[in-house]
Amino acid sequence: MYKLLIVDDEEIIRTGLQQGIDWEAMGFAPPLTAGNGQEALGIIAGESPHVVLTDIRMPGMDGLELLARIHREYPLIRTVILSGYNDFEYARQGMAFGAETYLLKPTTNREILETFTRLGDDLRQEEGQRQQQEEWRQRSLQVHSLELDRFFRRLVQGDLHEPGRFDEEVRHLQLRIPSRWSCGFVLEPCGEKPGTLPEDLAERLQARLESGPGGSGEGGRLLLRVLAQDANSLAILLFQENPISLAQLDRLAGLAVREASQASGQAFACGVGPPASPSGRVAESLAKSRKAVRMAYYDDAPHLYHWDRIVIGPVTPDLEESVRKTGDELLAALRQSREEPLATVLDAYFGRMRKWKPDPDWLVETTVLLMNRCIQLLEDLSADAGGIRESASFRSLSRCATLTCLKNKVSDQCRIIQARLGEELGSEVVRRAIAYLRENLGSRVRLEDYAASQFLNASYFSAHFKEKTGISFTAYLNNLRIEQAMRLLARHDHHISEIAEQVGFYDTAHFCRVFKRVVGQTPLEYRKRQFL
Repeated sequence: MYKLLIVDDEEIIRTGLQQGIDWEAMGFAPPLTAGNGQEALGIIAGESPHVVLTDIRMPGMDGLELLARIHREYPLIRTVILSGYNDFEYARQGMAFGAETYLLKPTTNREILETFTRLGDDLRQEEGQRQQQEEWRQRSLQVHSLELDRFFRRLVQGDLHEPGRFDEEVRHLQLRIPSRWSCGFVLEPCGEKPGTLPEDLAERLQARLESGPGGSGEGGRLLLRVLAQDANSLAILLFQENPISLAQLDRLAGLAVREASQASGQAFACGVGPPASPSGRVAESLAKSRKAVRMAYYDDAPHLYHWDRIVIGPVTPDLEESVRKTGDELLAALRQSREEPLATVLDAYFGRMRKWKPDPDWLVETTVLLMNRCIQLLEDLSADAGGIRESASFRSLSRCATLTCLKNKVSDQCRIIQARLGEELGSEVVRRAIAYLRENLGSRVRLEDYAASQFLNASYFSAHFKEKTGISFTAYLNNLRIEQAMRLLARHDHHISEIAEQVGFYDTAHFCRVFKRVVGQTPLEYRKRQFL
């Protein structure tokens, strides 16, 4: 519904027009009213009516002055004059201020219906045209935005570095891009737990940099473009007609880091590429900035990293051999029950990596392979690997943003593996001991001798055996001997003294005492009961 304001100093006319016409049938809401031009301007400012129907002669601000103000300050408002015959000259002057038509007092309902039906139709047609124009404008902006994104992405990929290609695309898209000098930055989140960047971070950072010192908001001296490379990095492209100084690069890079950190709540590292000329070669600068920002992996206090200070080392045969030896040392350390050897191996490994600084992607891949060797050791012993490879903590190894983070997570995983490995190896020690006892019941068996034969500490072995079986080594041996004696007593072909010797008791009286303590009967009583 369209808004109508009726302006007349006679209340009877205002009320008659307001209540005596079916405005809704013509597409208008119930009219607003005002008694003079000054009152009408206040309503116009607050309500923004589509049409103003005004008298000419009114106290205070008359209709002509009101029409002039509307024509000057609200050019989209349609106006209609309501005047008497004696006011025709005034009405003619009002038409010069853009009034659509004039109605003579006393007017008829038919004249009002004809006039406002036509105005309603015009307003609907104009509204449809504006909507169509806005749709065309939005569609054009979308197409241009897509073409612009495609242009910058081709630029980043190095597709426009051939002579003339960059300038040709700039002319086609009607871009105002300085073509002499360019540079690339890469921003990446860092810290122990870097998260995914907000989807709108590129747009927010773009707006902030444009309005900041040296941005394109200052006469277009410098143009910046922020691209979301993926969920975890941003690329910033700089274009300028004059050579780009290192001080300017540092200032803009520092601003980008601060703004990105404030907008996302994360810490950022920034790689700075070398200035390139012409601008079509910005991809080369961007590639070097990506290499530079990788230095943050080895820095617990990341900041700006320049292309000319990259110290990422190559993967040499010596480095690969060092990793192989680390794997062997790691497996040996895991087999021990103490954390000290394991910590020593890991400290040495990560210390060498911090010194050599190989490519972080290679380091992560190599470290994950080492961890898989450790898990395989568990699986080879039929131990419970417990879905370690599928756990969130294991998968997060590849998402560590710093070497310190990687070391901490690897240490945690190794302790889990060592604990499970210790349980499995401990159980294996006990199984071997029990098998030995069963095979040597008739021999003289001493805990100290057996532990020494297995290169085990006697006290540790005794405690571990009792922990796994619930009874001491000697008690377990006596139980095995008594079980065997019970089987032999069920037959009549051996004397009790012979049975005692066969199961390792060389003193028959001692055998009988142990037998009664375990079974509750003497050997002779037990034999008699077997043949009742």
